[in-house]
Amino acid sequence: MEKYDVIFYRKGKKYFFKYEGLEYEVNNINMNSLNLVLKLPYIIKFYGLSRAQIGRTLSNILDESMDFKLYKIKKEGSRVLEYVVQLFEKKNIIDTYMIPTNNAIYGRTNKINPYMLTKIDKKNILIEVTKDYFKKNKGEYYFLAKDLTKEEKEQFRNYFTKIECDYIYNLSNYKYNHKTKIR
Repeated sequence: MEKYDVIFYRKGKKYFFKYEGLEYEVNNINMNSLNLVLKLPYIIKFYGLSRAQIGRTLSNILDESMDFKLYKIKKEGSRVLEYVVQLFEKKNIIDTYMIPTNNAIYGRTNKINPYMLTKIDKKNILIEVTKDYFKKNKGEYYFLAKDLTKEEKEQFRNYFTKIECDYIYNLSNYKYNHKTKIR
C-alpha cells in the first residue's frame, strides 16, 4: 500500500479527510488547519469524490507557491473514482543577463555584484560573489534583471536568460549570510 499524507473521501453526503490516522470533516476551519501543518512536498489521495469536489478541495489547498500533478487510478471492476495528487513547490524562474566579458562587470553604473549558479543540497542557488572572486574564478556569471538599469538591459539584451532557481543568497559584509526565499 502506498503512503499518502492525506486521504479525502465521502461518507453518505458528507466529506471527510484522514490525517495522521485521525478523521476530520471537510470544512473551512479544518482545511485551514491542514494547510498550516502540511509541508511540501506531500501526496493526497481522493477516494470517491467527484471531479468538481476534487477541484474545490484543491483550490482550498493550493497557493501561488505550489504546483501539482494529478493522477487517475483505474481499478478493474471498480466504479469508484480514485485520484492521487502530488503537491510540490513551484519552481521559480529568475530573469537574468549573462555577463559576456570582464569589461561588462566594471562598465556598469550600479555597484551590484555578479551572481553564479550553483547546487547546494540538490537545490539550484544563485549566489552573489565579489568582483575579485569573479576575476579569479572562471565560470558563468549573471546579473539579476531587477538590478539592471534600462540602458544596461539594452546593452545585455543578447545575453538575456531565464534561470530555474530555488534560493538567492545575497552577499552581506562579504559573507554568505543573508538568505532570501523567492516567492
